[in-house]
Amino acid sequence: MDNYFAMSELIQQPNNNKASFHLKRVALITPATLFGAFALLSSATAETQSDALKSVAIAVCPETEEAKASSTYSIAIGCGAAAVSERTIAFGAGSRAQGLRSTAIGNQAHAIGADTIAFGSTAKTNSDNAIAMGVSAVVGAKSEDSIAIGHMAEVSTAKNLNVMKAKVANNSIAIGNSANVSGPNSIALGNHAYVQSENRNVHPEGAIAIGSNALATFDQAIAIGENTRSQSIYGVTIGADAHSRGSDVVAIGHMSSVSDFNSTAVGAWAGAEGRGVAIGTAAKAQQGGVSIGGGVHPEQKSIVSALPRDAWTKAGREAIAIGSASHADAYASISIGYLALATGRRGTALGYESSAVGEESIALGHRAKTTGYASVALGHGAESQGLRTVSIGNNSIINGTDTVSLGHKNEVYARNSMVLGFNNKIEEPNSTYNAIKNTFILGSDVTHVQHNSVILGHGSQAERSGEVRTSSRSLLPSKPGSYYDGLKFDGWSGYDGEPSSSKARDAGVISVGAKGKERQIIHVAPGDVSATSTDAINGSQLFSTNRVFTNVADTTRGLLGGNAAISQDGSITASNIGKTGKDTVHDAIESLQWKVSTNNNEGSAVAVNLRNARVDFKNSDTNIRISQSGTNLTFNLAHTLNVGPKPIKIDGTQGEITGLSNTTWDPNATYTSRRAATEEQLSLVYKELKDKNNNVPGPGAPTSGSLSFKGDDSEEVKRQLGETLTLTGGADVNKLSDANIGVVANGDASLDIKLAKNLSGLESIKVGDVAIHHENGITIGSEKGKQTIIKEDAITVAPNTTVDMGGNRITNVAQGEKDNDAATVAQVNEIKKSLEDFKSNELAVEYDSKAKDKVSLRGQKGTLITNLASGLGDKSLAEIKGEALTNAVNVGDLQKSVNNLQDSIDNAKEELTIKGLSFKGDGGEEVKRQLGETLTLKGGADVNKLSDANIGVVANGDASLDIKLAKNLSGLESIKVGDVAIHHENGITIGSEKGKQTIIKEDAITVAPNTTVDMGGNRITNVAPGVASTDAVNAQQLSAVNNKLQQQIDTNRDDIHRNNNRANAGVAAAMAAAGLPQAYLPGKSMVAIAGGVWRGESGMAIGVSTVSANGKWVLKGSANTSGRGGAGGTIGAGYQW
Repeated sequence: MDNYFAMSELIQQPNNNKASFHLKRVALITPATLFGAFALLSSATAETQSDALKSVAIAVCPETEEAKASSTYSIAIGCGAAAVSERTIAFGAGSRAQGLRSTAIGNQAHAIGADTIAFGSTAKTNSDNAIAMGVSAVVGAKSEDSIAIGHMAEVSTAKNLNVMKAKVANNSIAIGNSANVSGPNSIALGNHAYVQSENRNVHPEGAIAIGSNALATFDQAIAIGENTRSQSIYGVTIGADAHSRGSDVVAIGHMSSVSDFNSTAVGAWAGAEGRGVAIGTAAKAQQGGVSIGGGVHPEQKSIVSALPRDAWTKAGREAIAIGSASHADAYASISIGYLALATGRRGTALGYESSAVGEESIALGHRAKTTGYASVALGHGAESQGLRTVSIGNNSIINGTDTVSLGHKNEVYARNSMVLGFNNKIEEPNSTYNAIKNTFILGSDVTHVQHNSVILGHGSQAERSGEVRTSSRSLLPSKPGSYYDGLKFDGWSGYDGEPSSSKARDAGVISVGAKGKERQIIHVAPGDVSATSTDAINGSQLFSTNRVFTNVADTTRGLLGGNAAISQDGSITASNIGKTGKDTVHDAIESLQWKVSTNNNEGSAVAVNLRNARVDFKNSDTNIRISQSGTNLTFNLAHTLNVGPKPIKIDGTQGEITGLSNTTWDPNATYTSRRAATEEQLSLVYKELKDKNNNVPGPGAPTSGSLSFKGDDSEEVKRQLGETLTLTGGADVNKLSDANIGVVANGDASLDIKLAKNLSGLESIKVGDVAIHHENGITIGSEKGKQTIIKEDAITVAPNTTVDMGGNRITNVAQGEKDNDAATVAQVNEIKKSLEDFKSNELAVEYDSKAKDKVSLRGQKGTLITNLASGLGDKSLAEIKGEALTNAVNVGDLQKSVNNLQDSIDNAKEELTIKGLSFKGDGGEEVKRQLGETLTLKGGADVNKLSDANIGVVANGDASLDIKLAKNLSGLESIKVGDVAIHHENGITIGSEKGKQTIIKEDAITVAPNTTVDMGGNRITNVAPGVASTDAVNAQQLSAVNNKLQQQIDTNRDDIHRNNNRANAGVAAAMAAAGLPQAYLPGKSMVAIAGGVWRGESGMAIGVSTVSANGKWVLKGSANTSGRGGAGGTIGAGYQW
């Protein structure tokens, strides 16, 4: 459809290149769009003919204020309106649309940037894609994509003094009268809401200020609420008059405030600073503190006046306060509960009206209270008022130092003491110095105590010290050195002053009862009974003592005899002692007289008064000697006795009895039994026997007959009468043991020599290279090779080394003295020199040693010594004694000795022939052998498995030969004692052959399985590091494992602690997300923010939610962050019907 204009008059001005029309009447016939270039009304001008075809300028005003539409498709309407760029609109007096596609509507409205809208009187948009709506609303330079809506609303950085360095304010929104944003990506919503810094060179980025007079001054700051100020980086401030300073802080609630960094305050009047967290009305938290609980602010005067103290929750530096009006004022203190108070550093108060005033103290319970350093109060109304005191129990009160009270209603004023029980009371002293000290109470209702005491049991008391009493009468005096009933008692141990003295009281007592409420102490161990003992004595000891006293009393009564009696109180009474009429022993003895008589000859008896008695002992017999020494008389028998009128002389000095009259012997006469025979009678008997028996050898006749002996090898050994049979075990006679070899008669007329099953008294045993020594322990290995040594307190295994001198010298060797000593080079050289000086052919006699105590006779056929004096002289060989025993003897001396020996043999042969020989072993059974018979001695061992030098035969004083086992056994191949076997090759084996065995060898010790090795608490030293899985480890390996394990534990502990903190922070962030409110009305949307605190960690969440117009769909999204740097987000949608 075509468009038409109808005009009544058209007037064109001459000489004007512009088409100028004065429209006096315009009739718009159809809805039409102006096309071409028109200048309508007064002073409206199109710049060119061509431009006029594409722009419109409309104005009725003076020519100097003409409207201008100077670009294609531009519209300028109003006096002075200017549309200077393509597709622009300027509507209003003085309006200007300068940027491409910009729109300026309103008096003096200016749209300078491209694609901008300036709507309102003096509204301005100086940046692209901006909107300014409202009187004097402004979007300044460098503020692209921004919006300013409201009277004097502004998004601009124009206040920066250095325009060249000014930060941009892009993508920002300012809505509200005088709302202002001076940084990018920010929002100011509300009258006089500001996003700007106090420093003109700083422009907050991403900040939000919502509410009348709300202010956000730093990057990412959020201020929501009337008069709210978020003057912190990344801070969140929500609530009327809430304010924040610092960084990473959160303040939510009316008049809430935070400062410093990482602080959180949630609640009306809540305040926090320096990592503090305050949640609840008027809650306060200082640096690092946590305050959680409701309260009232001082402005609520009508409520506060009725409360006992500041009625808000408060946490000091690094402190925690939880509960209404709970205060943790001191550093690192903790208060939990309504009106809980912790004013001591690192103190803890837990419970309603609990109070921890003392530093590092703990108050736990309703109205529990601590005032002393490191004190503890636990229970309802419990109080701990002294240093390091502990009060546990309802209404238990304690005051002192280092004292503990455990129980209900105890009142304790003491130092270094402990009370366990109920309703005990230690009275309050006049001063702390005089307080009860070092006292222990275990019981209830104890009220009387004293220093250094122990009171045990209900109602027990301690009121005195140092006295020993019974219920009726004192047994002993109260102090040593005192006399009691005439007896002095002294030498007490432990006495330290009079019982009533302060020194004695300080020593203290142990009380288990009170007067009239005494208790028994049972199950007491016997105390030490000595001059220095202070131990308690039990009943059995007193019973033993009483029994002794009873025995003494009974013995005394028995000694007194007569009618002596013991009364119940232990006293002894007697009367008419010895029928003397006296009642005391003293009086009875004093009244005694006695008589001395001889042979009961009363005619010569003499009455002697005991007081002056004297007895004289005389002797006229030389066989008895009487001597006196002091009050002692000694009766001795003379060495030589002469008995009878025909004296028989017994000479003790010569060992002879002479003077016997029985010198003849008649074989047919009746002999007197048990009478000693004289030498004359023996000579007659011998002659009689010789005459009747031709077999009795006479002097000079040869002896005949022999005895045969056999050992385990069955070889027969014979000895003629007079010959000596030597039984040799090969051991040193000085190194033999007793009771280890037994000789037992066998049924086959033999004596078996057997080794005892249990050997004792041995000093050493050696089997091959295995040696057992009573001092050196068990040694496995040769003496010059490697050895394993087992002692009582150590086992040393020889290393795998060989002792090799490598051709080197052995130095510092002492000169040898014994046959088996090593000789030194000096000794060898000396012998060498002697050999060189004395050649064998030069002398007949040569000394064999340097000491010249041995000589050798030289000569090829020996050396004959003649003219040798008799070594015996006129004495027999038996009479030679002393140094004469070393005299040399000649042939004559030997002949004389042989003759005497032959005589003795001849004299004894008859008796030997008749009686034969008898043998006995340890069994005591007698075995007889006649001359010529064989006596077999058996040890029972295999003759091919015998050792040498381990059995010795020693003559005993009782004419017997003792066969003994050597103390030091050697040359053995094995020993077996029960299940313990020692073998020269297999070492020591402990255990049965078919069962488990423990084996000890030269270079190894093998312990049987399932066997326990008990070291007796001693260390195992010199252990090599373990390699195999079943090897023992040494302390160095264990320490390394322990250090590594501890390091891993520490690392895990740090990780756990870190993860725990992160988990707690995550919970806090989740709680914050859960606390986000959401839109609930159809067609409404909501932006929400929430904070959360969990176990000292904090979190924050921001969410957006919307409800569809029909109310069916709900969309919700949120983002949260934790105090530990973690971040997350959620999004959800729901449909409801």
